[in-house]
Amino acid sequence: AAGQASAVSMAKVPPGPLGGSTECGLTAPANSVPAVVCVSIDDSAIVFVAVYTDDLVSGTMLATELRGDVEHK
Repeated sequence: AAGQASAVSMAKVPPGPLGGSTECGLTAPANSVPAVVCVSIDDSAIVFVAVYTDDLVSGTMLATELRGDVEHK
């Protein structure tokens, strides 16, 4: 049905230079814009990044870069 949430399969990915743990997945809801979503957790922050793309690899790389722009150690 329209507006219905769909499950996202998340996978561990390298967390980048800030360390911690990062998982990313691709959302592909019917009749909607696909996005890569990543969640990173470390000892100082929980960061959620959504990148509007259907390319999991490039979306994950951009999300890692964006995390570095918002979180500083």
